[in-house]
Amino acid sequence: MNLVLLNFVWSGVLIGESFIRFWYIIPATIVIEMVIIKLMTSHPWGKSLLISTVGNLVSGIIGTIVIGCASILIDFLFGSDFFPTMFITWILMFAGSFGLEYLTVRWIFKDKSRALMWAILSGNVLSYCFIVISVSYTHLRAHETKA
Repeated sequence: MNLVLLNFVWSGVLIGESFIRFWYIIPATIVIEMVIIKLMTSHPWGKSLLISTVGNLVSGIIGTIVIGCASILIDFLFGSDFFPTMFITWILMFAGSFGLEYLTVRWIFKDKSRALMWAILSGNVLSYCFIVISVSYTHLRAHETKA
């Protein structure tokens, strides 16, 4: 019974554990998105940092709760094979992160410009590339040291 339960919620556990192991990703993604927002919009550096921080804070809090629950549904619908389930989870995390960030920033800062939408989307793409590279590199190094 315990193995069935663990297989059912493993992706949610991995995501939660990732926050502890990859803590540096959070400030790095805020900086990446701040730079992209500054370069693609007319916002000054300070406001770009504020927009990035607020958007990431809201999407991080809500997203963590939602993706933890959604991972159970994903495992139930698609099975618990590692790659497909994790891939679907990452796609949902990306879409949710972008959507929550954009809607939050649009509502709080009253900025409905396409430039900001594209900046947040671009920043999220670069942030998720950084995340995938960081996680992959860490896992590859861990496997090399075991071998």
